[in-house]
This record gives sequence, C-alpha cells and structure tokens, in this order.
Amino acid sequence: MSSRFSITQAVVDGFGFAKREWRALARMSVLPLGAGIITQIAIGLETSNDLSPYAEFIYTLPALILSARFMFQVTRLRLLGEREENLPADPAYLAARQQALRASILLWLVVNAAATVIVGYFEWLSVVAGASVMQGAASGAPPVINESHFFYNIIGLLLMVCAIWGVRFAAGHLILAVEYPLAPYLRRVRGFGISLRLLGLSFLIAFPASFAFLGVIQLLAPDGKMPSPVPFAFFVVLNNIISFVCLSVLTAAACAALKEIMGRKDGGTSA
Repeated sequence: MSSRFSITQAVVDGFGFAKREWRALARMSVLPLGAGIITQIAIGLETSNDLSPYAEFIYTLPALILSARFMFQVTRLRLLGEREENLPADPAYLAARQQALRASILLWLVVNAAATVIVGYFEWLSVVAGASVMQGAASGAPPVINESHFFYNIIGLLLMVCAIWGVRFAAGHLILAVEYPLAPYLRRVRGFGISLRLLGLSFLIAFPASFAFLGVIQLLAPDGKMPSPVPFAFFVVLNNIISFVCLSVLTAAACAALKEIMGRKDGGTSA
C-alpha cells in the first residue's frame, strides 16, 4: 500500500480552493477567529505567558473546539460540496453529520492533548537540565549526567519519534469529518513517510506566511518588545488572521492529499 501523494499538487489545490471559496471561508471563520483572538489576548495580558502547557491547553479548549468545527466545515465543503446554509432536511443525514462532527472534534482534541503532554515533558526536562547546570555552577563542579537524566533523555527521544510518527493522526479528524472509518486510513499510512510528507505540506503552506508575519513584527517592533497593549492586540489579531488563512489552505490541501491516498488503488504512484 502506498501513502504517497503529490505535495505540490496538494498545495496548489489548497490555494486554489481558498481563492474560490474565500467568502465562505471568511464566514465560517468569524466565530473561531474571534475566540482565538480573545483567548490569546487574555492569556498574554493576564498571565504574561507564564502558563504551563497544560493550563494553556485548558484555557484554549473553547478555541480549539471551534477551530475543529471550522476544519470540519472546510473538509465537507471541499470533499462533499456541503454548505451549511443549504443542508438537506433529512433527519438521518443531519444525525450522521452531527455524529461525524463530534467524532472529528474529539479526535482533534485528543491529538492536541497528546501534543501538550509531549511539550510539557520537554519543558520539564529543560527545567531539570537547567537545575543541574545551576547546581554544578554553584558548587564549582561540572554538571554530571546521572542515570536518571540519561533515562529522561531516552524517554524524550522516544517521545520525539512517536510525535513524528503520530503526525498522521493530525489528519485523522478530516477522515472522520466525511464519515469515513479511520481504520482503513491508518492501515494505508503505515511507516514514517506519510508523517514526513504531511510535515512538508504544512511547511510549504505555513513558511511564507510566517516569514511575512515576522517581517511585520521586525518593522513595527524591532526590539521585540510590545510598547503598549494596542500593538500587542494588533499582532495577535494579525497572527490569528494569518493562521486561519493558513489553516484554510492547509485543510483543503490535506483533503486533496487524503483523497489521492484513499482513492488510489494499491500499487499506485504519484508525482
């Protein structure tokens, strides 16, 4: 079974979809975009970004749910041509759609929770390593890597490998969004290839936007400091708008990739 897909074609498809459907995407993004902006501003102003990854996950939970719903809508628009303003009145269709929505959101939250655990572990590991260095500096002796530190680093390495392998699950909620079972997808995308290709797809879409955003920050805040809440809020709004543009394109591109993977007969090839 092949899990290959054309990255360039998926990127072109994603941007083409966003260009054609920008009005629908703008309407669908209003609520999750607003939730993301409010959450990020509240966290930045009230806590000075001192939240742990776990606390931040809890704070951002409503925005995550709304973002998952947005991706659900984009996926069904891209693959099924479904528009919420024109949903059929069939109760069975609406019930199946609601069940798919719940499953899609749940998997997205599980993926984000797992990512939060991994980030939290590495944050804790950096604190442990920093404490060891400080202790060595205070005593005048070089830091010693004991057995527990070695064990912690091995766990970190395993978590990193698992995180790369698990990237495939970040697209699983798109499969569930169109009421397709997850098992055939997971059987087809064995190995690390699919994860690396999905990471490459994400990079090609996110890098230009990230580069442009960092350029704006450098122009308006060359010292990296926000002089007042107003510029900070501006950066948050700009960051969230760019993020949702990228999310729209990436979701559509991932849909194209998944359609190519799942629609191809075994033994197929791609560019």
